Parts: sequence; C-alpha cells; structure tokens
Amino acid sequence: MNKTLKNTILGLCMMAACVPYACKLPYITNAWKTSPLDSHDWIFLLLGFVTLGIALFGVRGKETRRDLAGLPLLCACILLYIIGVKRDIHAISIMASVLFAASATCLLWGWECFIILLPAFLVFCLSVTSTSYWITFLLSPLGLKSLPVKIFLTVLAIAVAIIQANVHFIPKKHSSFFLCFLCFAFLVVIFQKEAHIKSAPFIPDFSACMFKDAKGYAQTPTAGDLQFFEGAKKLDKYVFGTSDSNIGILALELGSNVHQIHPPSHCLRSQGSNIQSEKLSVEDLRFAQITVTEICFTRGSHSMLCWYWYASPKFSTPSFLSFRRYWRPNDEWHSYQITTPIYNDDIGKARERLRVFLADVAEANNL
Repeated sequence: MNKTLKNTILGLCMMAACVPYACKLPYITNAWKTSPLDSHDWIFLLLGFVTLGIALFGVRGKETRRDLAGLPLLCACILLYIIGVKRDIHAISIMASVLFAASATCLLWGWECFIILLPAFLVFCLSVTSTSYWITFLLSPLGLKSLPVKIFLTVLAIAVAIIQANVHFIPKKHSSFFLCFLCFAFLVVIFQKEAHIKSAPFIPDFSACMFKDAKGYAQTPTAGDLQFFEGAKKLDKYVFGTSDSNIGILALELGSNVHQIHPPSHCLRSQGSNIQSEKLSVEDLRFAQITVTEICFTRGSHSMLCWYWYASPKFSTPSFLSFRRYWRPNDEWHSYQITTPIYNDDIGKARERLRVFLADVAEANNL
C-alpha cells in the first residue's frame, strides 16, 4: 500500500478513536465551569497535548504495524465505556474513552509506539472529571491532596516522555499486562468492600422538632442550597439545641438526576472546608444500628463532626460507591447529614451527642 495512503487511513482511524472522548466534551467543559474540584483539570488536558507532542518525537520515522495485542485492550475499553454509559457514570465512560484512543494506537501503530505515547495518555487521564475527588479519597490516610499529586504525576509523565523520545525502553507485553491486572485487582479489593455495605433502612423524620432534651426548628433553605441541591425532590434543614451544643440536619429526598448528587466530603471540599479524616463507623442507637460515614473537618477555626448516610426503604448505606451501585432513577432514596461542633478536640463527646440524639429520633420514629 502507498505509504501516504496508509498514513492517511491510520490518521483517520485515530481520529475515529477520539470520537467517544469528543462526545463527552460538553459534559467535561461544563464540569470544569461548575465544579470547584474539577475546575483546574483543563490544565492537564493542555499538558496532555504537550506531553503528546514530546512523545511523538519518539515515534518519528518508526514503521507502524498492526499489533493484535491492542485488540483485548480495545475490547476492555469498549466494555468499560458501555458500563459507564449504561450506569450513567460519566467518570467511567470518559476514562474509558481516553483509554480507547490509547488502545487504538497499540492496535494500529504497534506496541512500541503505544508505550512511547503512553505517558501522554496518562496525563489525559488526569483531566477526567471526578479524578480529583477519588485521588484525594484514596490518599486521604496519607493526608495528600489531589492537585499536588496530579502535578507530580504530570511532571513524571513528561520526564518519561522526554526519556522515551531519546532512549526507548519498551517493556514486554506479558509483564505489562500482568502489572495492569495487579493494579486492577488492587483497586477492586479497595473498592469492593465499600461497594457492598448495607445496614437496616434508616429514614428518620425530624419534623417534630422535639426529641427528649433536643429541641429544634426548621430552617428555610437558602437560594444557594436550592441551587446546590437542584433536582432534589425535598430539602429540609433543621437546627437542634441540646444541653451542651447544637446539631445541624440536612435531609434530602433525592431526585432522578444522579449527577446532582455528590459525596458530602466532595461538597465540603468545594465549600473550602478542610477534611481531617473520613471513615466508616457502626453506631448502636439503642433501638437501631446504622453504619455511617464519619467526617471530621474544619471550617475556618471551627472543628466539626459530620455523620452521613444514604437510605432507601430497603436498606441504608454510608458509602457513595454502594449508593451508586444500587441507585435506580425510579427508586426512592434519601440522604442525611448531621453535623455538630467538636469542642476542645473532644471528638468522643461529639460522637456521643450525635449517638444520643439519633437514638432519641429513632425511638420517636419507631425505627
């Protein structure tokens, strides 16, 4: 085949491989505009093109040849993309579309070209929406934030691209596939437990505004609340006073647009709060037992404790992953966040305050 014609066909095929990502661009650009955590990710898209330009110097003059090793990669990406679209999880389908284009380079240009260009595609992956949240979530035990981690990974990828453009280090396919399998298995192990957490359904009603020693009142949602939780079928806010402090309640009946529902830690970070810790906690409320996610955070100079969970008539779960796994647009789902101050670093007292309050609420609601 004529070399010019061959290069033209390969170029058109690569453009076609980028179509899935192009279809997601409207959502991606909107996320950059509206989500504070995703607002800087456009930088990594630009740096991805910079890394790609560097990497392309490494493939100049190389003879491209098809490599069927790219076929299983391509099939895996197609399956991942379908799962993302079917379950309406944009982050998965966007990531799959980036990896689909990367797999196409392996199939069309060969394994060596694929490895040389891989650093650029890894930087493109850092621009995918929600990666900032999940990187912070995974590395929260180390106290690391997503932005410096992303910057470090980008600098590392650019350095590798520069080295690869001059000295090609091409790992063997079997070793690379095995390493990818180990990484995938590691992520499955990490997320598997959280994706299946269930406890008894716990859908309390706070509207009585009086539960033994705790007396409260309903608050009118602000315009900011209504905008931030747009799509919720019902939004209730309460403040309860106890013998030693106060407790804030945010109770939502969720709507059918799951993309307007975010983990509370994501919302807190977007509002400028500093998350100190985030963990699961099983709480015995005398008449009920519920598993919650406990977040310790600071807002300005104030330390706060927050418990949250999602609930359906069938079960409750503290995990956003579990909620997304079982959420269906026609099902009834509720989200609850209860927050109280931490005084003098005495988190035990704050926990007991929430525990006693929820136990009284559960008793009053016959839960």
